[in-house]
Amino acid sequence: MSIARAFTFDFAVYALSRVTAALVWIAIVSGLTSTMSPAEYSIFWQLFTLVTGAAGIASSWLVTALRRFYPQHVRDQTEPLYYRTAQVSASLCLIFASIIFFPIFWILSILAQWPLTAVDLFLVPAAFGLALAFLIYCGHLIAIRSSKKYLLLNTTQPILLLALVLTLVTSDEFRKVTTALLAVIVSYSIFCLEYFSSCRGQRGKIYVRNQEIASSSQVIVYFRFGLPLVIMNLAFVFGNLGTQIIVSRLHSPIAAGIYAGFYAPIERIIGFAATIAATALLPLLAKLWDEGHRREALHFLFVVILLVTTLGVIASGILITYSDIFTRIMVGSEYSSGDALIPTICVACLLFSTSSIMADILILQKKTAMIAIFFVIANLIGIMAAVALTPTRGALGAAEARVISSGVGLFLVLGATSLLLFLQRRSS
Repeated sequence: MSIARAFTFDFAVYALSRVTAALVWIAIVSGLTSTMSPAEYSIFWQLFTLVTGAAGIASSWLVTALRRFYPQHVRDQTEPLYYRTAQVSASLCLIFASIIFFPIFWILSILAQWPLTAVDLFLVPAAFGLALAFLIYCGHLIAIRSSKKYLLLNTTQPILLLALVLTLVTSDEFRKVTTALLAVIVSYSIFCLEYFSSCRGQRGKIYVRNQEIASSSQVIVYFRFGLPLVIMNLAFVFGNLGTQIIVSRLHSPIAAGIYAGFYAPIERIIGFAATIAATALLPLLAKLWDEGHRREALHFLFVVILLVTTLGVIASGILITYSDIFTRIMVGSEYSSGDALIPTICVACLLFSTSSIMADILILQKKTAMIAIFFVIANLIGIMAAVALTPTRGALGAAEARVISSGVGLFLVLGATSLLLFLQRRSS
């Protein structure tokens, strides 16, 4: 199968999974808001955001490492080494991330004054652990290009959560936040049966082939490769959250709410194709790169960048042209003044989407530390721009600050990739 056909297939599968999950989540939010009071829903959503956000950050290093290194193991015919390294790395990730999550959760619960029961204090960390394990296993499925199995798990989880929400949370016999947390735990447990059956199959391969199991040095290679990506994701959180706090403090909470109300959905719409492309692309590019077909890998990457950028421009044009319709659908009437932010936010998201795909060149060369440094710098500059612009320009100043941050990130990534490729051509 050619890389174009493989990418098209994976892209379609991951896009279908993402769209299905998004539609199911609309139904989940509708179900929760119809059965919970605003206060209950606010508490649950904060806890759920904490759980899924922390799990996403904690799993990012290992998920990317699995996607990058699996083709290398296939080339070297050391797949059993990959499976053992993945198992050891996942165990360490779960242990250390859970240890770090506990104090963060307890501190936040005190600061936010969440009215949690003793059961909730157990359920939230349990939900985090299962969400983290689920994301790691899905990352493994992406790495080995088990697209259909990924589609099955990634769509079954929200559908199961929806069924549990509609059947359990509607009951008045139990505390609804606690019941919703329990539903989250059960839904993320859906992968366990498949995971353990997969482990039994791979364990047999390891002993039959009598291959070397993963050494501590191999796990360290994964960790050194992936840790900068955790720092990068923390920089993104710092940049986005910090901008909202700056708007709230230096201008007004109303402006901060308008900015957040428009930025989040537009970011997902403009970045949809880039996110799916990044998911499908890396394992395929890594295979070509490790086999020595680097020119073909770079050519296809630039084709995908052009495709993603074109789709982003088209989506931006639709959003700008029909901004009044988008505003009426996505936000309430009190947010309507934010439609003036749409063009600026679209530019920021386009620049960021392009830089995120372009960064795959550095990931292929295992220059993840360089990526982390670039995006930390970009987000710090964005924060400083927000401090300078928001006192007088409000939400528009915050959007302009994100344009500056995304532009700096793209400039640094593009400059570094161009320089590295030039040096490689000269050396060869």
